[in-house]
Amino acid sequence: NSREFEFGIGAIIVTAGVVSGFTASFSEEPVWANALEKAFLTCYGIELLLKFFAKLDKHVSFYTGHDRWWHVYDTFIVVIGLIPNDLTPAAPAMRLLRLLLLFRFVRVVKPLQIVLLSLAGSMGALLYVVFLMFLLFFAYGVAGVGLFAKNDPFHFGSLGRAMLTLLQLAILDDWMPLYDINANGCDVNEYGEYDNGVYYASIIDSAYDGTDTSVVSNPCIKPAEAKVAALFFFSSFIIVGAMVLISALIGIVITSVQNAKESITIRKTSKASIF
Repeated sequence: NSREFEFGIGAIIVTAGVVSGFTASFSEEPVWANALEKAFLTCYGIELLLKFFAKLDKHVSFYTGHDRWWHVYDTFIVVIGLIPNDLTPAAPAMRLLRLLLLFRFVRVVKPLQIVLLSLAGSMGALLYVVFLMFLLFFAYGVAGVGLFAKNDPFHFGSLGRAMLTLLQLAILDDWMPLYDINANGCDVNEYGEYDNGVYYASIIDSAYDGTDTSVVSNPCIKPAEAKVAALFFFSSFIIVGAMVLISALIGIVITSVQNAKESITIRKTSKASIF
């Protein structure tokens, strides 16, 4: 349980992760990478055996004590590593599973423990907020399809497209062109000037440049102005979705981080395992 031992194992874990990431783009695993992987696996196995025999008792506290879930996790990773790469067609998946070892670094870095504990503690409240956001996205998605599908089929042509567009609105990512297109019509540019859909084509990455006036090449087929509807739709969604609910998510996480810090302090005081 010494800090030096944990940091040594942490350094090995990070090195193994770097090697796995570097060799991920290779079609075949290099010989040197395979040798390093075996060396890392040997270190993990030795660490696991040392901890197992150090805590060996009649109650098998290694798998029943405070750190039981970490030990089960370590054992799973070592067993996965023992599967030969060329034994199964699922070898790439096995290599990816070994990257799970990087999460063991959480035991070494205390701030990471606070983040992990805060996320785990806030999961219940976060799920309720996420469910509320889904209902909001669904309701506004249905409304967006009904209001803007003919004018802007690229963003509101279906419920799925509408909900993806609302996600863009929720993070305030380049939302002004969306408002302009649906408020003024797809045949008007951002300055309120008629351009026969050139501005709309540039937003959706269409090759239309205004020189071809055929209906096939022009993505703005049925332009429709809806200033009042667009103003209410976009402003209300940004206020509720982007400001209120996103702020609620951030507030829940911040509160959980504070609670996690207090929990870690209490457990340190009582000399109990953090996990």
